[in-house]
Amino acid sequence: MKRQHGFTLMELLTVLAIVAVISGVGGIGLLRGMPERRMMSAARDIYRDLRSAQSRAIARGQEITVVFCPEAETITLSDAGGRVLSRKKLPGYVDLFEIRGDGQAENQFFFNSRGIKTGVSGSVWIRYYKPGFDWRQVVVRSTGSMCIKRSGDNGKTWE
Repeated sequence: MKRQHGFTLMELLTVLAIVAVISGVGGIGLLRGMPERRMMSAARDIYRDLRSAQSRAIARGQEITVVFCPEAETITLSDAGGRVLSRKKLPGYVDLFEIRGDGQAENQFFFNSRGIKTGVSGSVWIRYYKPGFDWRQVVVRSTGSMCIKRSGDNGKTWE
């Protein structure tokens, strides 16, 4: 008698079913965490834009203004002469819901030629466009230091 090698159709279908179930469970876990990853990415982008403004203020030796426009969901950097250095649109899934800038203008941050934020400390709060998700807060201290905070972390920050 000849020995046959290979798999039966039933064995192949069983393996495919197992792979499909494992992939489905893993995919759901990945999709569930997507909004959190997106929010952290958007907070890091804002953090980088603020750091960029701070660096430009030092490099140019002049005040740099960062303007947040919640209606248009944009961040604009401009120099002391009012010339726009950069303008960036936030991702559609992010909502700028609270901005505590300088006392002069709530939606603006000013960095002087030494990279220090003028006025008191400020912060930018963002949240996912759908309710039920955590918020992120980018804090800019009057000393020029910055951090990112997340709801539910009991004060934990990312510098």
